[in-house]
Amino acid sequence: MPVQVLNIDNHHELAGRAELADNFSKRLQGLMFKAELLSGQGLIIQPCNMIHTHFMRFPIDALFLDGDKKILHIIESMPPWRNGPHIKGGYYVVELPAGTAQATETEVGHHLEWKRA
Repeated sequence: MPVQVLNIDNHHELAGRAELADNFSKRLQGLMFKAELLSGQGLIIQPCNMIHTHFMRFPIDALFLDGDKKILHIIESMPPWRNGPHIKGGYYVVELPAGTAQATETEVGHHLEWKRA
């Protein structure tokens, strides 16, 4: 079921239709082999504190959040075929089209929320 992802600190929408990857098979597949991630789309991986972009065809913005949905770390425009860092205290990763974090003025320390789209 798609969810809307909002930055509650600056009131920007990061995704209007993000998918939840909250079980093993969804987390394993992630965005691998997808042709693209359109503006307004995203993926929320939980639990997760480290990602890779192997088998992906496009760059992404990756937002690492703690259990309270506070942003701990942001990787902007992470290219395909890279390994991301392990983020201590990370519980969620929100993957978005490259450029979304900058376009929405989303920063480390901001809090996100999601609700049914």
